[in-house]
Amino acid sequence: MDVHRSAALIRWTLSVLSLIVPVRGAPAQDASPHTANTVLASATVVLDRVSVAALRPVAFAAARHGRPTTVQPTDGGAGAWRLVGTPHAVVQMKLTLPSELVNLQIPAAAVPIKFPPTAGRWRQDVNEPAGGATFDPQLGTAGQFGLGPNPTLFIWLGSTVQPNSASPGGTYRGTITLTVSYL
Repeated sequence: MDVHRSAALIRWTLSVLSLIVPVRGAPAQDASPHTANTVLASATVVLDRVSVAALRPVAFAAARHGRPTTVQPTDGGAGAWRLVGTPHAVVQMKLTLPSELVNLQIPAAAVPIKFPPTAGRWRQDVNEPAGGATFDPQLGTAGQFGLGPNPTLFIWLGSTVQPNSASPGGTYRGTITLTVSYL
């Protein structure tokens, strides 16, 4: 057994931010202009021959009360990450996902966020989710690096938020943790 490969483990945490825009006619809780919701991801982590880098955040259109807002893993707004590792190695990719986003201005307020079984995609060496393997981000998946000089895996994540009619406008946050380990 290769001790370096079996001991490799990366835990990478990012914040989820979501902005809720009040529906016309509803009382404005937050008068600032809202253009998009984002999941912030700006770190690169390198550990034992594996690096994980955020390529782009999840970006929702402005969420409205009572209306679900969904980003598919194949959409341009899906979160995207790049893993570079050991040629031909197999890794387990697991996401720990929030069930709700908490309002930063009013911590008692929260909105649900969902990650359906088809919200995850991964692909070897090609940064294009179309043609990638679908996986349930709640369960995670195994993937295998290619044989090239920079063997790469790409991961994409979509999700859905649905603020109810009582959700105050504002910025909401949650946490996603990506754990990558050699098998």
